[in-house]
Amino acid sequence: MNYKLAIIVLGALLFVIAMIPYAYTPRCATPECHPEPPYFGERTSR
Repeated sequence: MNYKLAIIVLGALLFVIAMIPYAYTPRCATPECHPEPPYFGERTSR
């Protein structure tokens, strides 16, 4: 396997995994959904 291709694939996977919480927390309004990014928590603290 090409090592450049492997680095690109791993980088894309890490980017997607890092962006998953930021993509789903604003929509998640259920009590069992505790992990929030700090800036979403500050905005939605009523």
